[in-house]
Amino acid sequence: MGDAYREMSNPNKPLNPLLKIQIYQWLEEIRELGEFNMFGLRPELQDCWSLTKKQSTELLASYHDGSLEKFYNEAFPNFKDS
Repeated sequence: MGDAYREMSNPNKPLNPLLKIQIYQWLEEIRELGEFNMFGLRPELQDCWSLTKKQSTELLASYHDGSLEKFYNEAFPNFKDS
């Protein structure tokens, strides 16, 4: 794992906004597949994105309550799925 990625996911700092956007897109892809329980993805978040349990729990909570989607939409206000 590169130094830049380690810094982006540093558990002692807030998650990098670019990383949050990538994770939101990843979660949306998984949701669209319909093959996974979205409430049980914490271990996969930890493994795939090298996050701590706390980070992955907080990200899933923000995904489920809509705040991660809001963050994404504010980052890309003119982006619309076709």
